[in-house]
Amino acid sequence: ASHENILMMTNQRFILKQITSGGMKADQPDSLYKLRQFEAIIMYVFFVLWGFICACQARNQSIDLFINPNAVGPSIFVDSEVPDLSRLGSSFNYDDMTSSICLEGVWILYDDKFYNEAGDKFVESFWSTKSPSCYNLYKPGVTSSVRYAGDFQAWRKPSVTLFDRTWFQGGEKYFTYNEIDMCKNCESQSLILCGELSWTFYSQNYFGGKSVCLTPRYDKPLLMSDSRWVIQFTIQSLRPGCYSNNKVVIEMPDSGRLSNRE
Repeated sequence: ASHENILMMTNQRFILKQITSGGMKADQPDSLYKLRQFEAIIMYVFFVLWGFICACQARNQSIDLFINPNAVGPSIFVDSEVPDLSRLGSSFNYDDMTSSICLEGVWILYDDKFYNEAGDKFVESFWSTKSPSCYNLYKPGVTSSVRYAGDFQAWRKPSVTLFDRTWFQGGEKYFTYNEIDMCKNCESQSLILCGELSWTFYSQNYFGGKSVCLTPRYDKPLLMSDSRWVIQFTIQSLRPGCYSNNKVVIEMPDSGRLSNRE
């Protein structure tokens, strides 16, 4: 029998539970590369159909940034990634002015410009629990950049976003399909999965080496502020579906938010 790990997400750590589940097919050796290709094609077809269904039910990702608490008063509407809120349009400055938000999709707010590229700072992340979902910020008046995760037109469409640093900071890499030879430098420290599909991550090209299968729970995205707790290798390839004996199921909080405030 294989072991299925269930992680309950909190602001600062994962609470790990382990349960025993039925056996899964073990990772296949590199000699079965053709079989892997066939599996990838089957999953890709399923993935395209799933994406089409999600697109039919899609809502574009967007966020309203309010100056006042409780989502009242003056606000700006944002439907794209903004690396510097002091440069909205040609001259409009909205840096350090946000106290509350209403959003559709999965959004991350950063204390510094360019998604805290210069160093680790305050981060708040949110996802829709209803349409729209509104929140007061833990630290009002500090947001300098914002971006979304997942597909812009259909945030529930299955996708993977890898971030260079913990808490979704720094550079990002976005995937919506089977990536066989991912990249030479793909060391990520946090990730976000959208959609309800499982994804398997591998330490070698062509779905080889060590592997981990991550599965979201229910109708929520999966946000891992430090994925190194679970993926203890540099990701070289990944694909939708669960092909690993090492299965991890993530339970996200019902609040629809995570923060490194503590």
